[in-house]
Amino acid sequence: IVNCTEDHKFEVAESVDMRTFPGSEYGPDAAPPSPARIQQMTQEQCEPAVHNYLGPKFDPNSKFMVSLLWAGDRAWRQSGDRRMLCGLQLPGPNNQQEIFKGKVADLDQSKVWPAGTCLGIDSATNQPIDVPVDCAAPHAMEVTGRVNLAEKFPDTLPAEPDQDGFIKDSCTKMTDAYLAPTKLRTTTLTLIYPTVSLQSWAAGSRSVACSIGATLGNGGWATLVNSAKGQLLINGQPPVAPPDIPEERLAMPPIPVQAPSQPTSTVPDAIPPNNQHLPQQPVVTPPRAPASPAPQQGPGTQGPQDVPP
Repeated sequence: IVNCTEDHKFEVAESVDMRTFPGSEYGPDAAPPSPARIQQMTQEQCEPAVHNYLGPKFDPNSKFMVSLLWAGDRAWRQSGDRRMLCGLQLPGPNNQQEIFKGKVADLDQSKVWPAGTCLGIDSATNQPIDVPVDCAAPHAMEVTGRVNLAEKFPDTLPAEPDQDGFIKDSCTKMTDAYLAPTKLRTTTLTLIYPTVSLQSWAAGSRSVACSIGATLGNGGWATLVNSAKGQLLINGQPPVAPPDIPEERLAMPPIPVQAPSQPTSTVPDAIPPNNQHLPQQPVVTPPRAPASPAPQQGPGTQGPQDVPP
């Protein structure tokens, strides 16, 4: 157990003694919970506990993950340990937890990563996972940069159109610089970025990540292998770059169009604000990684404090 100002991997929000719960599920003769049940307990017990613990500093899109520590099968059976710790962890590569300093409530919880970070994909659902992986491994997105809204909007949360315009422009420039000399259109990937919600802004989050990826027609995401700066594979195949647009077509003069005699109710298709490269693709906001059980806690841990690495 360490002070939160020191390096640690887990910040305790609440200690829960399951012996106080009604029923026989946590009784002296009960079998240890299965991984699926641990997942349920994390959602049922720890998500509300963390929300209460952080109060107004709770960011629903935080880079920190709600997790649960427990004593494990052996302590459950032999010593009857039914105490579980709800808290927060920072997911890292290779299914390991990152070390961090300070209390989460005092930190910027913005879900951002360094440019060049690749984020995993759930092979069963084809949905992104907010956990960094090696870019040579299957992944859903590649991070190309981060945008700090406070640089342009230092005081109050900007309106959605203002956010979108600033983030789009910044992400486009960062992505072009990151990929150079490769062009984004030749990768056939899509520029992806979120905006900051009111609740996240109130919690102190100011930054968003710029990423590239590809959505599928069924709502899933394409599986990428390798960086878009190298030998990229999309669902096992190299991208087929679209043909170049001739210079003369880029400078075509406007064609006069006679105004219709009566107003029309047809509304032209709008390009989704956060899916700019392929306008025919549906906008898909990257989902949060599901809360997952943390590594098992040793039987001697006490109290709602931080656990060292």
